[in-house]
Amino acid sequence: AHLGAEPRLAACLRRVAEMSGWGRALPAGRALGVGCAPYKDASWAAVVAEAEADGRGGVTLRGLWCAQDSGVVMDVDRVRAQAEGNMVWAIGSALSEGLSLRRGSITASNFADYRLATLAEVPPRVEVALVDPPAGAGFGGAGETAFGPALAAIASAVSRATGRPLNRLPLRRGDAAAA
Repeated sequence: AHLGAEPRLAACLRRVAEMSGWGRALPAGRALGVGCAPYKDASWAAVVAEAEADGRGGVTLRGLWCAQDSGVVMDVDRVRAQAEGNMVWAIGSALSEGLSLRRGSITASNFADYRLATLAEVPPRVEVALVDPPAGAGFGGAGETAFGPALAAIASAVSRATGRPLNRLPLRRGDAAAA
């Protein structure tokens, strides 16, 4: 209702709600979170995340769903892969990545010293739907369209699943320890 000026974003939000079963009953300790945003006024995405809290501070992602409008798409598989990559990047940013400093210098000198998301942290359900653009739409591009919405959806789901407000990243350090 609040997206009258953003009909393409509203279409993504409706589609991702349908994909994820938004509003369905969830077991105790599980919650859904949502994020949506335009990207460079050329593409739009909405993401829903499902998180489960284990009651001991650990959190597991159970699903990620993305609906994205990238305008006219020439290679559907590559755009879907880009959205999937954005969501995995958001998992790392939300749950594990972070730079540590010692005496004003970054302690990680290479990727071997930097904590990235692993395949084990990717939920069993990751789905991407490309929303058909309106007639006459041009090329929009894929870029990092799904990254911001995915990060917001994960943070919201984790906060709701744990029952704690979260205000810093990564969520693993600080307010909500992840398993």
